[in-house]
Amino acid sequence: MGSVLVRLKVLPDDISVSLDELAEKISSNLPQGSALLRRSQEPIAFGLSALILDVKVSEGEGILDRLESSIKEVEHVSQVDIIGVSRFSTSL
Repeated sequence: MGSVLVRLKVLPDDISVSLDELAEKISSNLPQGSALLRRSQEPIAFGLSALILDVKVSEGEGILDRLESSIKEVEHVSQVDIIGVSRFSTSL
């Protein structure tokens, strides 16, 4: 099976939440065979920022639901949106 790159937008439940710590908690709670490849912050409004995460997951039935559920379980996560999904390629 191949791999898929999933880009997610994760909103914290409060502006006082450290996005670096939140990203670390999310990374340690990802489903088996998944890896956090990249993270960045996107300002939203009034001091609130979102985490933009690129996660590599193994292709398989229901993997996006499991990925989203595993992130929602993390403390201080308010909302998770899948922005994009693309087949992961090692050759360009």
